[in-house]
Amino acid sequence: MSEKLVLPPELPRDQAAVQLTRFLVHKHYCENDFLADESLFDEPFLWFGAAEQEFAVGRETVLDIFRRFAGQVPRCNIAEEEYHAALVSPDVALVAGRMWIATDPSTGVYLRVHQRITTCVRWTGNKARCCMLHISNPCTEMTG
Repeated sequence: MSEKLVLPPELPRDQAAVQLTRFLVHKHYCENDFLADESLFDEPFLWFGAAEQEFAVGRETVLDIFRRFAGQVPRCNIAEEEYHAALVSPDVALVAGRMWIATDPSTGVYLRVHQRITTCVRWTGNKARCCMLHISNPCTEMTG
Protein backbone atom coordinates (compact mmCIF):
# COMPACT_ATOMS: atom_id res chain seq x y z
CA MET A 1 0.00 0.00 0.00
CA SER A 2 1.28 3.47 -0.88
CA GLU A 3 2.39 5.84 1.82
CA LYS A 4 -0.23 8.44 2.71
CA LEU A 5 0.54 11.99 3.76
CA VAL A 6 -0.12 12.66 7.43
CA LEU A 7 0.02 16.30 8.46
CA PRO A 8 0.13 16.96 12.22
CA PRO A 9 -2.89 19.10 13.19
CA GLU A 10 -0.65 21.55 15.09
CA LEU A 11 1.49 22.23 11.98
CA PRO A 12 0.93 25.82 10.77
CA ARG A 13 -1.03 25.84 7.54
CA ASP A 14 1.69 27.47 5.46
CA GLN A 15 4.10 24.70 6.50
CA ALA A 16 1.44 22.03 5.92
CA ALA A 17 0.89 23.34 2.39
CA VAL A 18 4.62 23.10 1.71
CA GLN A 19 4.69 19.53 3.05
CA LEU A 20 1.75 18.54 0.83
CA THR A 21 3.44 20.04 -2.24
CA ARG A 22 6.77 18.39 -1.42
CA PHE A 23 5.01 15.04 -0.91
CA LEU A 24 3.42 15.27 -4.37
CA VAL A 25 6.75 16.19 -6.01
CA HIS A 26 8.60 13.28 -4.39
CA LYS A 27 5.83 10.78 -5.11
CA HIS A 28 5.82 11.77 -8.78
CA TYR A 29 9.51 12.08 -9.57
CA CYS A 30 11.18 9.71 -7.09
CA GLU A 31 8.58 6.96 -6.82
CA ASN A 32 6.45 7.33 -9.98
CA ASP A 33 3.44 7.24 -7.66
CA PHE A 34 1.88 10.69 -8.04
CA LEU A 35 -1.55 9.33 -7.16
CA ALA A 36 -0.38 7.65 -3.94
CA ASP A 37 -3.06 9.54 -2.05
CA GLU A 38 -5.88 10.69 -4.33
CA SER A 39 -7.68 12.21 -1.34
CA LEU A 40 -5.13 15.05 -1.55
CA PHE A 41 -6.82 16.40 -4.70
CA ASP A 42 -9.82 18.68 -4.25
CA GLU A 43 -12.78 19.55 -6.44
CA PRO A 44 -12.71 21.76 -8.33
CA PHE A 45 -9.15 21.01 -9.42
CA LEU A 46 -7.11 22.97 -11.99
CA TRP A 47 -3.96 21.65 -13.69
CA PHE A 48 -1.57 23.64 -15.85
CA GLY A 49 1.48 22.01 -17.39
CA ALA A 50 4.12 23.69 -19.52
CA ALA A 51 3.10 22.20 -22.87
CA GLU A 52 0.31 23.72 -24.94
CA GLN A 53 -2.05 20.77 -24.35
CA GLU A 54 -1.29 20.43 -20.63
CA PHE A 55 -4.35 22.11 -19.19
CA ALA A 56 -7.37 20.51 -17.60
CA VAL A 57 -10.14 21.33 -15.16
CA GLY A 58 -12.01 18.95 -12.89
CA ARG A 59 -10.65 16.48 -10.36
CA GLU A 60 -11.54 13.27 -12.24
CA THR A 61 -10.44 14.68 -15.60
CA VAL A 62 -7.04 15.62 -14.20
CA LEU A 63 -6.61 12.38 -12.25
CA ASP A 64 -7.32 10.43 -15.46
CA ILE A 65 -4.51 12.36 -17.17
CA PHE A 66 -2.17 11.62 -14.27
CA ARG A 67 -3.12 7.92 -14.41
CA ARG A 68 -1.95 7.84 -18.04
CA PHE A 69 1.52 8.94 -16.90
CA ALA A 70 1.72 6.08 -14.36
CA GLY A 71 4.75 3.92 -15.02
CA GLN A 72 6.19 6.31 -17.61
CA VAL A 73 8.29 8.66 -15.47
CA PRO A 74 11.83 7.33 -14.94
CA ARG A 75 13.15 7.36 -11.37
CA CYS A 76 14.57 10.78 -10.53
CA ASN A 77 16.64 12.41 -7.84
CA ILE A 78 15.73 15.81 -6.44
CA ALA A 79 18.21 18.41 -5.21
CA GLU A 80 18.17 22.00 -3.99
CA GLU A 81 14.47 22.09 -3.13
CA GLU A 82 13.09 25.47 -2.16
CA TYR A 83 9.44 26.11 -1.26
CA HIS A 84 7.66 29.22 -0.02
CA ALA A 85 4.04 29.48 1.09
CA ALA A 86 1.71 32.40 1.63
CA LEU A 87 -1.66 32.18 3.32
CA VAL A 88 -4.15 34.07 1.16
CA SER A 89 -6.95 33.34 3.64
CA PRO A 90 -7.18 31.27 6.82
CA ASP A 91 -8.11 28.20 4.73
CA VAL A 92 -6.08 28.74 1.53
CA ALA A 93 -2.33 28.71 0.92
CA LEU A 94 -0.36 29.39 -2.24
CA VAL A 95 2.95 27.51 -2.55
CA ALA A 96 5.74 28.28 -5.01
CA GLY A 97 8.75 26.04 -5.29
CA ARG A 98 11.70 25.09 -7.42
CA MET A 99 14.16 22.23 -7.46
CA TRP A 100 16.58 20.35 -9.69
CA ILE A 101 15.14 17.12 -11.06
CA ALA A 102 17.61 14.65 -12.59
CA THR A 103 16.97 11.15 -13.83
CA ASP A 104 18.64 8.50 -11.72
CA PRO A 105 21.75 7.04 -13.45
CA SER A 106 20.24 3.54 -13.16
CA THR A 107 17.54 4.50 -15.70
CA GLY A 108 19.96 4.92 -18.60
CA VAL A 109 18.14 8.17 -19.42
CA TYR A 110 19.80 11.55 -18.88
CA LEU A 111 17.70 14.58 -18.13
CA ARG A 112 18.29 17.39 -15.67
CA VAL A 113 15.82 20.25 -15.40
CA HIS A 114 15.21 23.13 -13.06
CA GLN A 115 11.59 22.43 -12.25
CA ARG A 116 9.17 24.99 -10.84
CA ILE A 117 5.87 24.24 -9.20
CA THR A 118 2.95 26.25 -7.88
CA THR A 119 0.12 24.75 -5.88
CA CYS A 120 -2.95 26.09 -4.17
CA VAL A 121 -3.94 24.18 -1.03
CA ARG A 122 -7.38 24.53 0.52
CA TRP A 123 -8.60 23.22 3.86
CA THR A 124 -12.02 21.75 4.43
CA GLY A 125 -12.26 21.23 8.16
CA ASN A 126 -8.84 19.88 9.10
CA LYS A 127 -8.11 18.21 5.74
CA ALA A 128 -5.67 19.92 3.36
CA ARG A 129 -6.25 19.31 -0.35
CA CYS A 130 -4.55 20.56 -3.50
CA CYS A 131 -6.98 22.45 -5.73
CA MET A 132 -4.50 23.84 -8.29
CA LEU A 133 -1.21 22.55 -9.66
CA HIS A 134 1.07 24.26 -12.16
CA ILE A 135 4.36 22.73 -13.25
CA SER A 136 6.89 24.40 -15.51
CA ASN A 137 8.33 21.35 -17.24
CA PRO A 138 6.16 19.19 -19.54
CA CYS A 139 5.75 15.63 -18.28
CA THR A 140 6.32 14.43 -21.85
CA GLU A 141 10.01 15.37 -21.52
CA MET A 142 10.28 12.83 -18.69
CA THR A 143 8.83 9.84 -20.55
CA GLY A 144 11.04 7.17 -22.06
